Amino acid sequence: MMDPVTFAGKLNLIVGSYPFYGSIGAELQAIVTALNPDPTTCDMTIQNAPRGLRPGVNGQTPFVNEVLLLINRGKAGNLANTVMADLIDNALSAILPPVNTTAPFATGTTTLSVTTGIWQNSPTSYTYQWLRGGANIAGATAATYVTVGADAGTNVSCRVTAHNGAGSANSTSNAIAVA
Repeated sequence: MMDPVTFAGKLNLIVGSYPFYGSIGAELQAIVTALNPDPTTCDMTIQNAPRGLRPGVNGQTPFVNEVLLLINRGKAGNLANTVMADLIDNALSAILPPVNTTAPFATGTTTLSVTTGIWQNSPTSYTYQWLRGGANIAGATAATYVTVGADAGTNVSCRVTAHNGAGSANSTSNAIAVA
């Protein structure tokens, strides 16, 4: 059996062994993409691997081979694909800043709320800045905002910034027309 802590430790050792290799992020994301829908368990392959992501394929990088061998050991040790994919995504947060895949969504009429949206590369925290007509609203830095008279007749949206150890990125929600 392989537990998630052992898998994460071994993965971090592999990633740390390639500090100047520029394709780590793209290759790990491709592996996560292959793992998430993969129906196989407790075997030695990723069944639906894109671009031939199988250990030992000619022309494949040593980095990818090492990660795939670790995944295969994880599969043989009864680790679920989703667990390994999450652990790989967490490793990405140390080397890649967050990337927004689904924009934040604002709702409400008088009291507005915003979701964080969906992000890759494991954000560790979020910050908020509400906007009136695209300009910052002073002091409006929470996930909720109570509209004021100055908002009447304008559009209010929220810029959500996701942070992790590698950096930050932001995405702006839909605008809400305030009556």
